[in-house]
Amino acid sequence: MNLKKTKLPYCYRAFGLTIGSSIEFPELLPADGEPDVVIETGTVPENLENPKKSGVRFQAQPGEFLLTVDNIARYLVLDGNRIVVHSFPNAGERDIRMFLLGSVFGALIHQRDMLPLHASAVKVGDGCVVFCGMSGFGKSTTALALVKRGYQLHADDICVVTMNSAENENKPLVFSAYPQMKLWQDALEKLGDKPADFQPVRMVLDKFAVPAGEQFNSPPLPVKKVYILVPWEKQGIDIVSITGMKKFNALKKHTYRFRFLSGLDKELVHFKNAGELGNRAPIALVYRPRESFLLDELCDVLEKDFPQDGV
Repeated sequence: MNLKKTKLPYCYRAFGLTIGSSIEFPELLPADGEPDVVIETGTVPENLENPKKSGVRFQAQPGEFLLTVDNIARYLVLDGNRIVVHSFPNAGERDIRMFLLGSVFGALIHQRDMLPLHASAVKVGDGCVVFCGMSGFGKSTTALALVKRGYQLHADDICVVTMNSAENENKPLVFSAYPQMKLWQDALEKLGDKPADFQPVRMVLDKFAVPAGEQFNSPPLPVKKVYILVPWEKQGIDIVSITGMKKFNALKKHTYRFRFLSGLDKELVHFKNAGELGNRAPIALVYRPRESFLLDELCDVLEKDFPQDGV
């Protein structure tokens, strides 16, 4: 498919990619230029012909990925540069976009040999720090708390890391996502915000889209440090550095949509990327109380631990 000859009404920038689209994305930053990826509506098959792996709602084989979301849409991702969307009757546009910007782009990023982490990131000095964690462990909450302290959001939910950053002396770079965070109702209330002031991510979820506005950094940034958020039963907060294979295992555990890799035949690429990131960036576990989040205290501890410029 010749992307340069594809004329589409919208053009955006996210995850280090210029995206031409027939679907409007209010969440994304507008851009110009030839697209790296095109998103079109069209016919999508119910099944791939010879999937290497089939899972809950998805099928995958090298160069092809199919996601089916009941009552929302079917999505076909091809060769890391094309997404075809077949929406179902009465599907909400917000729901269609949510899965596009989540699992569908996760598969596309894997196809493009980049490393997507299930993480948030904020700009610190001349780089960024990355917060990984399982769902509900406080990635977005921590990011928003730091944004309220004057830091700039760099990415939320998906942090796309590339190792091929010749312009930055081959240091791992994180591409920016888009100026929005997704937070659960209870997290917003802990931060003193009113959920009613924000749009729900989906009508069936108590999760809300929180715009970062001008407190968003768009240019790619080198990784200064990766933090893994871990709730524990103790009171207090502790930061513990990890080394060796513990780094790789942590990055593997927090790779966005890791289960897609074997079907896409990208396991070796992932092993190389995660290994290089682990070799080049410090990684630490951040233990915080499970029951009492201690958000202000957590941010105080993190700020003292943030690497200084040039580190």
